[in-house]
Amino acid sequence: MLPSHREPDASIENDLLKKLLSLPRAAVPGAELADAIRLLALAMGATTAYLELVTGEDETLWFSTGYDVMGNEPPDVVSRGVIARTITDAKVITTSSARADPRFRDLPSVRRERIEAIACAPLQLREVSGALCVQRSLRSGAFSASQLRLVDLFVLQVGQVALRLGDGEPTPVVAPMRDEVRRFQQALVREALVRANGNVARVARELKVARSFVYTLAPWAVRT
Repeated sequence: MLPSHREPDASIENDLLKKLLSLPRAAVPGAELADAIRLLALAMGATTAYLELVTGEDETLWFSTGYDVMGNEPPDVVSRGVIARTITDAKVITTSSARADPRFRDLPSVRRERIEAIACAPLQLREVSGALCVQRSLRSGAFSASQLRLVDLFVLQVGQVALRLGDGEPTPVVAPMRDEVRRFQQALVREALVRANGNVARVARELKVARSFVYTLAPWAVRT
């Protein structure tokens, strides 16, 4: 059964927010992200959610995790063309229907999987980069503003643990991962969630000032 297009259940959103808040303290953040991405897909009424990070000039796979409500392997059904454009342009991409969008309608993956709504956000650190892609197949209709803010928050939190996710540890980088920056961002996220009491829109407003510290996240500017 395909996920509902209704606004996400509040309990699922709250579970996701709690999971993301605890992520920087997790002993094994990769395992926590596997559960978090499942919650993200359910909270957004999506068919597939997929996170992929690569490292080095040869773009060696650093970490990936995903969830598909139909039981498919996420890398096999996600739109690689949309992910590639997101990373290349370093901009968040959203569309209400990839099948009707002239930028994506001719992509084989879009036609094969009958992809409608997409939200794809880049994550760029000094030595690790990638994208989070959430998509809905078959059912038309754009993701809501509150659902898009969940993607924003998800990428923000992944930026804090990205260097701990791979099999090896890349060379430490100073600028984007300073201890004081991490402490500031964690405190800001915690304070935002307490103030918002689970309200995602208020969380996003509180987090606006933190976006430029750990990773480059473009505004939600590329929409149709």
